[in-house]
Amino acid sequence: MKTILTTFLLSISSFIFGQSFTWESVGIGGGGALFEPALNPHQPQELYAASDLGALYKTEDLGRNWSVVPFGQIATSSNSRMIFTDNPLIRYCITSNGFEFLPKKSTDGGQTWQYFAPPPLDVETWNLFADPDDANRLLATSYSELWFSNDGGQSFDVVYSAPDLYIGGVFWDGDQIYVGGRTGLLISTNGGAGFELSTLLGELPGNYGMLSMTGARTGDEVRLFCVARDSNTMWPGMLATEFWADQDIFRLDPTSGNGWVRTNTGIPVDDFPFFVAMARNDIQTIYTAGAKGWPNFPWVYKSEDSGETWQDVFLTENNANIATGWQGDGGDQNWWWGGNATGFTVAPENPDIAVITDLGFIHITENGGETWRQAYVHPSDQNPPGDTDNAHQKYHSIGLEQTSAWWVEKLQDDQIFIGYSDITGIRSDDGGTSWSFDYSGNDWNSTYHLVRGADGTLYAAVSDIHDLYQSTRLADSPVDEGNGAVLYSTDEAKTWQVLHDFGHPVVYLATDPANPGTLYASVVHSTEGGIFVTHDLNNGANSNWTRLPAPPRTEGHPFNILVLEDGRLLTTWSGRLDDDGSFTLSSGVFISDDGGQNWADRSHPDMQRWTKDLFVDPQNPDTWLVGVFSHWGAWPNEVGGVYRTFDAGQTWSLLGDFYRVESCRLIGERLFVCTETEGLWFSENPFDPAPQFRLIESFPFGHPTRVFPDQLSPDALSVYVTSFGTGTWRGNLIINSTTQTNSAPTLNLFPNPAKGQLWVDLPASGVPTRFEWYDLGGHLKKWTSLVSPGAPLKLDIATLRPGVYILLTQMGETVFRNKVVIED
Repeated sequence: MKTILTTFLLSISSFIFGQSFTWESVGIGGGGALFEPALNPHQPQELYAASDLGALYKTEDLGRNWSVVPFGQIATSSNSRMIFTDNPLIRYCITSNGFEFLPKKSTDGGQTWQYFAPPPLDVETWNLFADPDDANRLLATSYSELWFSNDGGQSFDVVYSAPDLYIGGVFWDGDQIYVGGRTGLLISTNGGAGFELSTLLGELPGNYGMLSMTGARTGDEVRLFCVARDSNTMWPGMLATEFWADQDIFRLDPTSGNGWVRTNTGIPVDDFPFFVAMARNDIQTIYTAGAKGWPNFPWVYKSEDSGETWQDVFLTENNANIATGWQGDGGDQNWWWGGNATGFTVAPENPDIAVITDLGFIHITENGGETWRQAYVHPSDQNPPGDTDNAHQKYHSIGLEQTSAWWVEKLQDDQIFIGYSDITGIRSDDGGTSWSFDYSGNDWNSTYHLVRGADGTLYAAVSDIHDLYQSTRLADSPVDEGNGAVLYSTDEAKTWQVLHDFGHPVVYLATDPANPGTLYASVVHSTEGGIFVTHDLNNGANSNWTRLPAPPRTEGHPFNILVLEDGRLLTTWSGRLDDDGSFTLSSGVFISDDGGQNWADRSHPDMQRWTKDLFVDPQNPDTWLVGVFSHWGAWPNEVGGVYRTFDAGQTWSLLGDFYRVESCRLIGERLFVCTETEGLWFSENPFDPAPQFRLIESFPFGHPTRVFPDQLSPDALSVYVTSFGTGTWRGNLIINSTTQTNSAPTLNLFPNPAKGQLWVDLPASGVPTRFEWYDLGGHLKKWTSLVSPGAPLKLDIATLRPGVYILLTQMGETVFRNKVVIED
């Protein structure tokens, strides 16, 4: 059946890429830092949160389902806050290309975005604020200047200058504009034309700056709050993880003449406030969020008397008033995993709705802090407040998967394991519908790669260093300080044991099809790293490992290691930075025909600084496709892209026009290309002299890392895509109805739709026959083999849930295809 089905799939493949991918985010939810939560005053259920890895998340049902704003519109950093105005169609946000902070404006409610600011704000906007009552009034900061615009950003004027100009918040009140920052409180009384530094300090020490500031008006009264500390420990771009002693809360009634008043009563001295937030129309109700000293739990306090007294309303102990996901007391991770608050907001017109983000999760209250609920797993999966026995539960994704994934390994019986950074890995035993941490023996930060041995044993490359060979993990510190190992599992990733602890990060593995006792490991360390091999794998933890001689030029940063069909070893080595932050000429592609004792350098000159994944054409072991990153420093540095060779690296061609390419993968004869900032691409003619590449526009994120085949069926091609920042995606290409009708003969099925029973007319007797049932996602749900009776046969559909299926029937050399509807 496999041969016939594969042939059949190839025959229809020319139709596939004329169709559109549909994508679903898969995973366990959470796991990465979120910043700048923002609630839409015009749509109370609409909430945004930014990841520092590039994704802007949006929910229209207050955290019950999430989507990613297309990266071509907005790609985020930790300062990318969605900024709403009085006009529901006009909003602002800072986007980032990984190097610069670029302000954008939308005039159609966030559907499309345009750059708008003049230099230097066009590439260096650290903060951006808009008047919620006038979409034309803006404040923006460069590193040392505050700029004002009263024409929607068409022009800006400098209204204040100071070194290291950190801004913690702005309160707009008509002609009065209050700006809290490192130098203190700036006040404009003329609608933004000029600002003066307030000298009305009261109890606020003169050397203090404002980490955050907020304000509200009720009737004729205006009230401001701030969290402040020594201004020498503040700078633009500073995150809430930078908390210190002596961070205090202060209150100011601007017209009282009394200056700032310290209002910390009820907050323990070892708790560190960072954020203050309130509804714009309620001067009595105020929240503050931050971190406990040790362990660093996130916390929220609330005051309903203008800061005179405070109550802890985010009760993490025993999850007292918090409906949890997989984080919490008794969960897969405790509250310390989220660390400190990284963002906090209150609905602009409703003090009962508040949102806290941390280093891994997001929680929401809709009743003023009485209770909170997680907003990163499906609501039906969450654990009720007070439940402390909830480890190893199954969770369904709702689209908030803000961490990095590296490898998808399909196991037996609908089981899947995905390797991640920070959350280690997740398992599914239902084909990827739900996910859990229901495994033991692997608590490393990152699982980078998995391979299966000849006897079915799984092997995993793991490390406590995350994000290896990304831009922040190329230097000896912290890479050389990391640990790592090779793990193994004999029960489909349910339990893991240490095969060998290398004491350094392990990033990739390879088995040798001709030698089942052989396993290779890529171990990362500037002087002690390299490719290691064991030839007595059957000895398990007692196996002996030796380091192979290093290829020429290399400096301890091996990446891919592959064993070709003829026994040759093929490897890529990735980038390394020296003590000055410059790339060394130690990267590239290398091949050995003597088991790694000697290596030939097959690198293109432009691969010598930052090479990534290599893919070998299954039909031709001398055809390779390599992803290469452009680098900084020595010219030429814009050398990234897809490199192709037909002669084992003797000559190379640069394909397409890409800045940085993580990986390439052939599925059938289609080449998928994962880039760092340009999204997911494909080519239908990758072996032509000049292949054409197309962006898969429906893939919303800019930094996919790898593509893995999921299912191939006559009606769908399904793939998994891992990413650096949005976890894992599953994509489906559905073929149109015309293609389906003409692709294969059909059998007579009745009744169809079926309810309880289904019969099929089989045209011949005595023929081996196999039935395979696929859902519309291309997943095999059921199969049966028998000898055809040559007469109507009743099919067993009792185990199939109501829905639409594709039934493939093989009789001898013929494949039939039918669409079947099963009703409840």
